[in-house]
Amino acid sequence: MGTTVSSNSDISLNEYCLKFVGKETITPNDPFWNRFLAFNISPPTTTNNQLAFESRIEPLCQELLKNNLTTGNLGSLVQVFIVRSTELLSATNSDANLFNWQIFNTLFTIRSIIKFLTEITSEEELLKHIEFKETKTRANPSLDVLWESWSACPLPTPLTSYT
Repeated sequence: MGTTVSSNSDISLNEYCLKFVGKETITPNDPFWNRFLAFNISPPTTTNNQLAFESRIEPLCQELLKNNLTTGNLGSLVQVFIVRSTELLSATNSDANLFNWQIFNTLFTIRSIIKFLTEITSEEELLKHIEFKETKTRANPSLDVLWESWSACPLPTPLTSYT
């Protein structure tokens, strides 16, 4: 993950992944997200591949579990998804490929983290991790906004080889 083509084996050493799960708060408008979401990865297609992938990202997920309630970085990632899915809907064809790629990467990342959190935490703690950290510079929208964006994103997107 990050600005280079990623293999599943080097994810836990990637500087962008380490920053995301670290102790530093990353706001939704930070340029970090452009680099963090610029990766090529083939999602696991078999049970064995999925288990191997999960074992490689587990140290990162454990670190995120430890730091996220303070940093709110998962909530920031969710906000990035909401903004980018809205941008996708208004993108021109030339911009759509970039937005599709970044939205796919965002969804893949969120899915991987939420899968880990659902297996490790209670429902109440899971919601605390997903909710957006409230600060002076950003509001705390409800999770309904996430689900609305999640479900609305693919519907109006035209079917092309990239979508």
